[in-house]
Amino acid sequence: MLDLVRKCRVEVDMKLVDFIKNRIVNFQSVPSNCVRLYTTNKAARAANRDAVNQLPGELVELKSIDYPANNQTAIAALDFETHLISKLYVQIGAIVMLIRNMDVENGWSNGTLATVTAVSPNCLQLQHLGTGSSKRIYRV
Repeated sequence: MLDLVRKCRVEVDMKLVDFIKNRIVNFQSVPSNCVRLYTTNKAARAANRDAVNQLPGELVELKSIDYPANNQTAIAALDFETHLISKLYVQIGAIVMLIRNMDVENGWSNGTLATVTAVSPNCLQLQHLGTGSSKRIYRV
């Protein structure tokens, strides 16, 4: 089957093509509470930066902590192995997504979307977009 696809010898289902074409919308008309998919991390970061810059209020920089502190070798290895960011920029009103399970029983799991409602150097206060419940995420 893959060889047929590679050689473009498959029949085109025009109903499917039309269905997909009808789903295309003007990017600017997509509601802000919709999930948007990007083909690269670079494009996603740029869109996130633009969205945060449109919010009123102060942008807060939270630096990640690596132990032992200031161990450049460990920091470089962590970045290489996980591609984790060294700084997180957030502000009140920003929508964030959890990337690990925090409290599965109460709906705070990997992929959960939430709005930042408060920021401090050691804690983010979030409001779950689905349930409206609140949770504090502490720096560990």
